[in-house]
Amino acid sequence: MKKIYFLIILSLLLLFFPSKLEASGEKVISTLGSSNLISQTNMTKIHLNINGDGRNRSQIQQEVRRSINDLLEELLSLEAFKEEDIEDKGFSWSDNTKLKERNVYKYAGELVIEIIDNDPDSLYDTTLEVLDLIKELDPSQRRVNYNRHVNIEYNINEAYYSFSNVKKYKETLLKNSLEDSRETLDILLNLSSLNFVGIAAIEEVKGSNLNSYVEEIDLDDIQQPKLKVLESKILVDYRVK
Repeated sequence: MKKIYFLIILSLLLLFFPSKLEASGEKVISTLGSSNLISQTNMTKIHLNINGDGRNRSQIQQEVRRSINDLLEELLSLEAFKEEDIEDKGFSWSDNTKLKERNVYKYAGELVIEIIDNDPDSLYDTTLEVLDLIKELDPSQRRVNYNRHVNIEYNINEAYYSFSNVKKYKETLLKNSLEDSRETLDILLNLSSLNFVGIAAIEEVKGSNLNSYVEEIDLDDIQQPKLKVLESKILVDYRVK
């Protein structure tokens, strides 16, 4: 019973004490705004492991680091690269029990190689050049190792295209969506006697998901980045009077 009395009192309060919008004579009109862009990714990322195994721990460590240094030197000799484009993720020893039982040690280093180029043709060419260079310098591919007691091999864990400047694309999409929404509002205002007062709220209905977008590179059939349609949709509440 108390609950019923409370609901009745609340309804009377709403009836006799209108909202600020109602008290000022303002109303709310909501319109959708949408936009899209057709673009290609402008970044390649390659996650590369340099693995070494053998029976001499210090020798394995030395040869893996040497192999990484050789690769870094070659990459930095390319015009497209600077030191900040290559991230050294560090080194680690394997804790594989079966290897330990055979007195074999495994040591690995990881590099993340980043290529940024707004020209899709140039991005593709540089990506090919880097992947060819990795293959060429891989001792296991050349059937050569630094030391007969140490086996060194390169392994590409991931290679994909993505977007480097996500914020720029999102800002463009949201700006265009807001303009589209405002155009719809202007049409409605022209058909009525209402005037624009301000924006009450903005809700993103559909985002571009650029932060998580990746386009995997098939290492057996490397292709140029594909065209992607980037979309955005927002719902805008406008205060009118």
